Amino acid sequence: MEKKENYYDILGISEESNSPAVVYAFRRLVKEHHPDLFSGREEKKGAEAFIKRVTEAYNTLSRPALRAKYDESLETRRRRSPKANAREQMEELMKQGK
Repeated sequence: MEKKENYYDILGISEESNSPAVVYAFRRLVKEHHPDLFSGREEKKGAEAFIKRVTEAYNTLSRPALRAKYDESLETRRRRSPKANAREQMEELMKQGK
């Protein structure tokens, strides 16, 4: 199963980051990976695709209502993840001393 890309990972920030950190990360990534900085056709295509993902992440995380909805979907995904459930079960057993 393919792991769905996380907007926080794309921007290189933590989930606790504030709005200015989201803006800063977006601007930094656009400046570093702008397609005009590359001369090769494939490099430009790769940069364009990356900028699209960065912009999508920014547009979601920079709007409080969308960010809250996105965070909720992330939490739901984590709860459904077999790995997360196994980790939680292991932590619970360790707390119980088993």
